[in-house]
Amino acid sequence: MNIVHYLPALGLGALTMALAVLLRSVVVVHRRRQREQEQLDLAILAESRGLSPQEQRLPRSLVDAASTLGGKGREGGLSCVLRGSDGLGSYYLCRRRTSRGSQQAFLFENQLLTLRGLRISPVNQSGSRWQTLRRKLRHENPPGFALRMEWECATDSVDQRSVLMAQALYLLMADAREVVEPLSIHLQVEDQRIAIHARRPLSGDALRVFTDVAIELRRLVAEVPRSSGALRLSPGESGAVKPTESEITRAVRMTEFPATRSGAAVPYGSLATVRETPPAKVPSAT
Repeated sequence: MNIVHYLPALGLGALTMALAVLLRSVVVVHRRRQREQEQLDLAILAESRGLSPQEQRLPRSLVDAASTLGGKGREGGLSCVLRGSDGLGSYYLCRRRTSRGSQQAFLFENQLLTLRGLRISPVNQSGSRWQTLRRKLRHENPPGFALRMEWECATDSVDQRSVLMAQALYLLMADAREVVEPLSIHLQVEDQRIAIHARRPLSGDALRVFTDVAIELRRLVAEVPRSSGALRLSPGESGAVKPTESEITRAVRMTEFPATRSGAAVPYGSLATVRETPPAKVPSAT
């Protein structure tokens, strides 16, 4: 066996292993420096905004809020938690892990804002890079700013009070488009628990701007129940939410057509049903 023939292969293998070890070391050093920079950013932010690191065990209310608002994993997937407090109560700046990754979040509670399953988020209408390039070549104006509002809740919990608050929150996010769009700020409401979050973790100047914007949005959100006029409406005699009845519902209830015409799944008949006209009487010959 002549080992000389295997020397090139051995040399190539050793070089590959050395490059792999070097690359791993570079990645480890980069991640360590990134964590150190993140800790420095948090320290600067905490000192300049009057926040305090949440180094002890997280409060149960915060863990419940994070879990309810989509945080995954132990303790709602929260990390790098900073706590602030003012006349409106406590709020928390943190990172949270979700099913889609990690994001910067700002969590707080408001006892007067009682909505469920409400999400308001900016929509990217620019499309693909090719579509953006084509618009530039054609000198077309870029698509306008858009917000998507998703509201998933039982219809029994929808009344005029909740509609007024949801509408006011949408208008609030639309008015703040100058900061909502570039920072990709989302608003999520689940009962009294509220989250203002970005799509990804933030650091440096972006983190400081996000914090200031979130604190101001929190103040405006707290005014929504009163400014929208929702608190002037009573939810119902027993305290339960009384759902509104639309014109369509009333029209269908008043229809004279039996349910058998459109099947058992439609209890009041089909709106497309047309009254059958009786055949015309033929005059009898006299």
